Amino acid sequence: MVSSSLEEFADAFRTSLSELTTELTTDAEFGQAEQDVKQLKTVEKALTDAKAKALEQAEEVNRLFESIDELSAEAREARLKMERQIKAKKEEVKASLIEDGIGRIEADAREAFRGAFEDAIKGKRNLRSMAEACLKVATTMNARIEQARGLIEQAEQETPGLVPDIRQLEIYPIEKLESELQRRKDVKAAQEAKRKAEEEARKAREEAAKAKAEAEEARKPAPLPPAPKPNPSPRDKGPTEDEEWQLFADMVKRVFRTLKGHKENLRHGVNQEKAARFGQAVNKAWKEVTNE
Repeated sequence: MVSSSLEEFADAFRTSLSELTTELTTDAEFGQAEQDVKQLKTVEKALTDAKAKALEQAEEVNRLFESIDELSAEAREARLKMERQIKAKKEEVKASLIEDGIGRIEADAREAFRGAFEDAIKGKRNLRSMAEACLKVATTMNARIEQARGLIEQAEQETPGLVPDIRQLEIYPIEKLESELQRRKDVKAAQEAKRKAEEEARKAREEAAKAKAEAEEARKPAPLPPAPKPNPSPRDKGPTEDEEWQLFADMVKRVFRTLKGHKENLRHGVNQEKAARFGQAVNKAWKEVTNE
């Protein structure tokens, strides 16, 4: 009687096993598969318990033990197979959702966001919540990228050439991006200040060299202008006394006009004072000679 009942159970059980769903694509199918696993565990435990109880019964339970062991092994194998299928399918679906999310990122370096999608679906129990989490990550990251591009564009307008690597910087977190942009601005400002200082130093050296050359030129004695040659006439033996003095006076004036130009080029106060005293002495002597 017990053997007959077990055979009927075995037939019914195996029929149920053949009807289990193993193609998993929807949340409902995943949910049913997990319920089937729980029921198989229940059957497995019930059979194990039945075996323990049968051990207390008469000798005729030997064949019952064999059947129970066989059914228990089949239940375990079916359970393990379904668990493996559920796990593999879930991983496949997760990977698909992650790839879809990455494809939604509006940046060339979108692969950098893979970790964000992987973190987003951790702990999610169904396909819908995973898909919603991935969509939220894509939306949030695209908004951040758009904000980053605005900051980069503003920085480029203020400091042209600051961001030659925009495709890399546009995926930075905003705080990190702002810090990097400020660092680059500081570096560029320091370089520009150095360039200007070097340019000013160069100009100062050139001006100093020019001033030195002018001073050296000013120290050179001015060449005396040639005396004008009178047009002698056959009857004229030379200039008169007054004409001769006028020629000399004109020559002196030309020489002193040249000296005056050199005097104005003097840059040192001591030399300027000496030149002034020299001029005063010459003026005084000239007045005494000419009675002017």
